[in-house]
Amino acid sequence: MSSFAYLRGVCRILFLSCVCSLPAVSQSFEQALPAGYLNTYTGHATGIPFSSGSDMTVQLHYDSSNFAVAGPILINELYVRKGSGSLLPGAFQFSSVDILLAEASTDYASASTVFSDNILRGEQVRQGPYARDFDGPVAGAATHNWIPLRLQRSFLYDPTLGRDLVIQIRTCGASPPFVGSIDSVPGVNGSRRVFPGNCNASVASFSDGVMPVLKVDYTPVKSQTLPQGEMGGDSNSTTSFPVNTSNSQIWQWHYDSSEFLASGPITIAEVAVRADNNLAVNAFDFSSFKVTFIEALTDYQVGSHDPVFVNNILRSKVVHSGPWSSPATGAGAGGLAPWITLQLQDTFEYDPTQGNDFIIQIESCGAITPWGVALDGVSGPPGSVGGNRYGARTSCTATSHTFSNNEFVPVVKVAYAEREITVFPHDENFDRWGAHHQTKRTPLGWVQGTANSAGWRFHNRNTSVGTSSSDHTTGRKGIGFYMTTDDSLSSAQEFVESPIFDLTSLANPHATFWLFSHSVLAPQILDENDFDISILVHDPSGSVVATPASTGTISLLESGCWTKYGIDLSSFSGQRVSFLFRASTDSANGFYHDFAIDDFRLAERPPAESGQPATAMAALDINDAWNISGLHVGSPATGPFYSSAKPGGQFNAEIQGSAPFQPTALWVGPLNIAVATFGALGQMDTGTPDVTGDGIPEGIFVFGSGLNPMPSFLDLFFLTNAVGVTSVSLTLNPALPLRVIGTFQAAAADGLGGIHLSNAVTLEIVP
Repeated sequence: MSSFAYLRGVCRILFLSCVCSLPAVSQSFEQALPAGYLNTYTGHATGIPFSSGSDMTVQLHYDSSNFAVAGPILINELYVRKGSGSLLPGAFQFSSVDILLAEASTDYASASTVFSDNILRGEQVRQGPYARDFDGPVAGAATHNWIPLRLQRSFLYDPTLGRDLVIQIRTCGASPPFVGSIDSVPGVNGSRRVFPGNCNASVASFSDGVMPVLKVDYTPVKSQTLPQGEMGGDSNSTTSFPVNTSNSQIWQWHYDSSEFLASGPITIAEVAVRADNNLAVNAFDFSSFKVTFIEALTDYQVGSHDPVFVNNILRSKVVHSGPWSSPATGAGAGGLAPWITLQLQDTFEYDPTQGNDFIIQIESCGAITPWGVALDGVSGPPGSVGGNRYGARTSCTATSHTFSNNEFVPVVKVAYAEREITVFPHDENFDRWGAHHQTKRTPLGWVQGTANSAGWRFHNRNTSVGTSSSDHTTGRKGIGFYMTTDDSLSSAQEFVESPIFDLTSLANPHATFWLFSHSVLAPQILDENDFDISILVHDPSGSVVATPASTGTISLLESGCWTKYGIDLSSFSGQRVSFLFRASTDSANGFYHDFAIDDFRLAERPPAESGQPATAMAALDINDAWNISGLHVGSPATGPFYSSAKPGGQFNAEIQGSAPFQPTALWVGPLNIAVATFGALGQMDTGTPDVTGDGIPEGIFVFGSGLNPMPSFLDLFFLTNAVGVTSVSLTLNPALPLRVIGTFQAAAADGLGGIHLSNAVTLEIVP
């Protein structure tokens, strides 16, 4: 169905599109490599590396200028997409797809054909089998057809250093490969080097500038050194422990809280160390390397730090457990040694303003291959460094230190995000920060309860219990993530806390989220899981006061669908708050009831405009519209009503008229908080008031069927059917920007010279 718009006597096609839009502020973002192709197909395609049945080694070299961010980022996920001519990837299976991300030692335009010569610092971010585990893409929708490569951990990268990004992909055992080629662009800020036929090649057989178009999910982070002020070059001391020895050992690196630059709570996402004197580091492999982050009970200085390791611990969390390895790392330019990360598997919440020191505990149970060079560190007179180290140099299971330094500590770089959010709207869809199916690692700023049993996990498909089979944001199995917990036979209280939000800038703050509840035994009266939310008010002194949220306790026995909930925060305006989500689980009745959360948003509450259905006309419903309390148009709710659609998705409107065969128009325009009154014709709450006296609010369009190629005025209207109902179904432009398109309202002629108006529905385009 085509569509026409009518504005003051002029007909024109209404495509519902726009040339540009600023992205909503959130913690994690996405962009294309090369830049600029996120929502647009290039018209080119390549079979390398996923559409070839042969093994292959490919090194993709993207210029750092592709990134517009002004600081370090965590690269969390990579995607490719099929060329626009063949959108369905079909089934595919690779016995192994290994991906290495690296800071480049060369420029993309003059890189070596020897793969290792282009890598300054690299990390393996994916290894193992790779097969399709997601729903098919949406025909014609460039934004919906990204195929995740399933990275297994994040990579810390800083494009502001000017070092290009290298993505090295080794594909082995395709049976079958992708059907059809992947989207690509020739000669744009990048180059590739390829050896077909061998997934373990060390040298490329050909080079060119044909670059696969990738989507990158990333999270901006801040960084500093501990002790602070050591970022610019080599420090004044050195040590062989723990990196340049094969000894089993355990260490506590103890840093004073005053060394942190943050003025509030932070989430530590990664920690890195560097070689002394900017030396090159050999390929290394530590088979058993455990890293624990600790909020300390004691002070860092020798007179306070307890010789018994556990006596220094107020609160701790294991953030890496298992092998620690890396390919060779070159010497950096200009005295800036490359930072080598500890490859953290989890995050750590820490608030330096509370005055408790920070400890990094390392347990290394024998190195297969050490660095070959020493570790950079700082030393000085007593009280001058801000950190000390304490360890046992020949045992990884010792309970007390047998060696210590007075004012010596290794230099580390800490990458972190501040937990306090001050920019709104704030959105978290759990999709772009590096989740893996069933992981409990939360996005930066979100915190799992320390006493959780099963905990909150992140899924992108259903479990055996019956959680949603598809992510709410994307609507596709295997694409995107949601946060979920189940009853787990534990009678546990499963908590997860949001970031802290400073509501000072919001006049009428309001939060929304989508909830999924599923019980395989409903309907029943057995004890089931409940779900509730507390609002935590964070006082400047550090105290926290909890208040139940306006949603109350939710105990849905069976829903089987996503439902939107709103939280009124008007009474917390000007305060600092976080949200504590709690699921109380049931130990008696098996693994039968799941809860899931997706698409959390905190923003200014939409204006409380009119929107009640008129008595002579029942309702306008667009894409299952809801009101601010999560109730839908068909329910006896006061409105206003809101709906959402996706680029390339469907616009489905149902108009319930007041009589059969009524000519009915859909108005669309900006929201008008003050209701416009048009005498006997009724009221309209879209657009601005009628200032010209022609009876039509300013900025209003008539949205019509356009079925007739040369329509008369009446042909621009929909007719209700014999029972007074009409439906409109349109496919939306795939290039629609993510924003509020406008507010729709139906108007129907009653045949007696009057017009009856429905409620209004605001339509927002969402990812």
